[in-house]
Amino acid sequence: MRMPQLTLGVISALTPAEIEVDVVEEEIEEVNFDKHYDLVGISCMTAVAPRAYQLASIFRKKGAKVVLGGIHPTVMPGEAIAHCDCVVMGEAEGCWGQLLNDFKQNRLKRFYKSFNFDLAKFPIPKLNHNHTPFHVTPIFCSRGCPYNCEFCSVTDLYGKKIRHRKIQDIVKEIATRSSKKFFFLDDNIMGDVKFAKELFTALSDLRIRWVGQASISLVKDNALLNLAKKSGCAGLFIGLESVSSDNLKKLRKAPDNAKDYIQAINIIRDAGILFHASLVFGFDDDDKSIFEKTLVFLEKTKIPSATFNILTPYPGTAIFKRFKKEGRLLSQNWWDYNHRTVVFRPKNLTQEELAEGFIWLGKNFYTKASIFTRFFHSFSHPLLYLSLNWAHRNDYKSKKAENCLPHPSEPSLSLLPAVPVETPGLAG
Repeated sequence: MRMPQLTLGVISALTPAEIEVDVVEEEIEEVNFDKHYDLVGISCMTAVAPRAYQLASIFRKKGAKVVLGGIHPTVMPGEAIAHCDCVVMGEAEGCWGQLLNDFKQNRLKRFYKSFNFDLAKFPIPKLNHNHTPFHVTPIFCSRGCPYNCEFCSVTDLYGKKIRHRKIQDIVKEIATRSSKKFFFLDDNIMGDVKFAKELFTALSDLRIRWVGQASISLVKDNALLNLAKKSGCAGLFIGLESVSSDNLKKLRKAPDNAKDYIQAINIIRDAGILFHASLVFGFDDDDKSIFEKTLVFLEKTKIPSATFNILTPYPGTAIFKRFKKEGRLLSQNWWDYNHRTVVFRPKNLTQEELAEGFIWLGKNFYTKASIFTRFFHSFSHPLLYLSLNWAHRNDYKSKKAENCLPHPSEPSLSLLPAVPVETPGLAG
């Protein structure tokens, strides 16, 4: 169930044609360490930062200059620069051209910073369609999020104000693709309602099918929901976050209670859109009962599919700073920052109880009986439903609670010496 990627295609599109470019997604292909490269760019998130540092070391020893970018180097530039020649903080689109010119003239800077990039200048990415799972093409139209969840870094990186591409450019990009299936990678494709309605109206004549991410507040606008369906929306990834009323009151983007959630889920299902929920466990108000409450809720609502996550305090987020101040961080080994490992000390649960509850819920929600029962409430997209459920079932079958605890025996690359550098003002 690999997410389609866009970053490397964007960097390729921004690189002049006279420069030879190789694009490698290590998740699905081997890195050719025998080939000589003058410049190597590596994009990474927190959980794979140690691997990015390993790759950087290998290529630097072979004589290449290495650039690190992505969310982790953006929020941890002092750490990242200890492993590379150059760090890009923020959005590479705003500085990649200057970086290449500096490299050609042998004056590469150690840090480049670019925030609030004008998306009207966004290029059409160069994609390798052999890399897109199920031939689903990645695309995006906006950045920024009006919500400021304590555990999320999107607002800090992209800002609260939603920026978007020109709709005619999005339509033009879709027309260049051979696929009719798209994955909008926007953090909230309906965050700007006026823009979303204009976009969906433009998409309605293209006869495409797409999935994306949105806030459950979309149900408050029937016209928006109907336009989304008419434009080809087949499914939405929606962050429910929690079914606990105490937690919901602290999440300003969510309804105040589970009853409102049930009504919203039914509205989306009745519109013929597959509802994929995302839930997080380990909030300060969570205790052992949260897992059974969640299972009961999911069974009652017949939610088609769900992703379960252990709360992960990513560096750069408000919750990371709070947990660090409170002495609750148990690991800064970035390998463990993967949504599946308990890297902090929960308030009303033990580490073991959080890990065990997480695995128990996954195994019980994705039983054959549960998948069969919920199938009859998800007739609109049977293949999408079955692929999601079977993939998650296979995932949880082999998981054990002890695998969700930190691995202190593994050395943490985050503790290697780092060059001091001023952390960027991420909000722009």
